[in-house]
Amino acid sequence: PSRMLSPWIWNEPSVPAEQRLALAALALDARRPAEAISIVDAVPPTSGDTATRSEISARARLMQGRPADALRLLSAVPASELTPGGALALIDSTSASKGLSAAVAPSRQFDAATPAWRDVLARRVLLETVAGNRDAAARLRASLVALNPTTAAIADVEIALAQERPHDALALLDALDSRSASASRTTELRAAALEGIGDEAGAATLLSKLTVEEPTTASFAIRYAMVQWRLHPQADTQQAVLNLPAQWPGNQDAAIAASTIFVVEGRFPDALDTLGPPASWGQLPVTGRLLAARSLRSLGRAPEALALLDDLSNLAASGAVLRAELIASVRGASEANAVFRSMAASSGATPDLYLSWSAIAPSESDRLGVLTAGSERFP
Repeated sequence: PSRMLSPWIWNEPSVPAEQRLALAALALDARRPAEAISIVDAVPPTSGDTATRSEISARARLMQGRPADALRLLSAVPASELTPGGALALIDSTSASKGLSAAVAPSRQFDAATPAWRDVLARRVLLETVAGNRDAAARLRASLVALNPTTAAIADVEIALAQERPHDALALLDALDSRSASASRTTELRAAALEGIGDEAGAATLLSKLTVEEPTTASFAIRYAMVQWRLHPQADTQQAVLNLPAQWPGNQDAAIAASTIFVVEGRFPDALDTLGPPASWGQLPVTGRLLAARSLRSLGRAPEALALLDDLSNLAASGAVLRAELIASVRGASEANAVFRSMAASSGATPDLYLSWSAIAPSESDRLGVLTAGSERFP
């Protein structure tokens, strides 16, 4: 594959555009997004390859941790012209940029239930479940089970992780037939679940293996550096995280990881600088916007923090609590109460939600009512 992806091949005018775009797709399969983009950029555009070019470029940018750029490219392509890989990239770039709930509507454009579309179907199961649409989720999952039971089982693991249930995710992975599942994917999911239960050593072992097997996959390298730092918080592991933006230039996830170091150290101006200029913060993945919002709140800039999260009305868990607390700080307890009440009615409510809600209650009796409701729900 390295020889096939050599610049002299994709820059050679005698090589048809269709073949060069096929090489770009091969670069994506090899987890080499920068080369995929270079190949596409070197191919003179024609009216017949607009969708293919946009899809490859968008998928490459998503691999580079730039979901907003990917979403912008894919939004210009009619859904009917997207391949399963392009459809999945549209859904995932929407999720990363705007939150899981925001991806529900675009995902419903893709209703195929064939082997080629099984990963898209699995993502729809996750999204409908997280959104609380149980009937739709059950119907889609039944179709997925009929199509590929292993993919359905992996979707169950992804749902458990999305709902911050890492112990359940591990139990589901233990029950999975490893012979019929992608080793790389299940290893990645297990690492995420181990991180979720605080087993940093176990996660580090798995992520180290993945970085060796897929050295060009930025997400594995970034997660491994972060886990190593949490496991051994010392100068060398910290510097490894701070070096990530230079190691993976343009990757927003790398910048977010480095910014996290500064947040932990209370260096909030440095954290914000690492995320880029203020005008770009709204284009960060949801995790980056949350990090910027927390930094801004710590600097006494609550209105700016809320502006970054205001359109994310369906955040999960701690992100939703942060947004509600900012609403209370900026707009008052009355509006925040309505937001907390809506969050408490959802299936994703947590004990922390009730504790934060009680803190903004206007009276002692209201505070007691919130805490009572929380203790009844989470005895």
